Amino acid sequence: MKQQMVKRWLCQFLLIALGFVLLGLASAAAQGTLSVPAALGLALAALLGMNVLCGALAPAAPQKAAAPVRRPAAPVRVPLQVVRGGRAA
Repeated sequence: MKQQMVKRWLCQFLLIALGFVLLGLASAAAQGTLSVPAALGLALAALLGMNVLCGALAPAAPQKAAAPVRRPAAPVRVPLQVVRGGRAA
């Protein structure tokens, strides 16, 4: 239980840190201290890291066995009789 909690805290901390890295990259590219292609490459790496961390935080989906495909049953034919008033019942 504690291991899961520590893992969650660490992943959340890393997500926040990568978010700040992205902000710093945008600021550096805007000021001209970092070239735009280098900033884009580093931003792509940071986004990939965030994607990996979000995948680590997501709960595992339960594996379900494939249900057999049911074929629809043939419709049941009900004989209708005309009754008083001319309507079928």
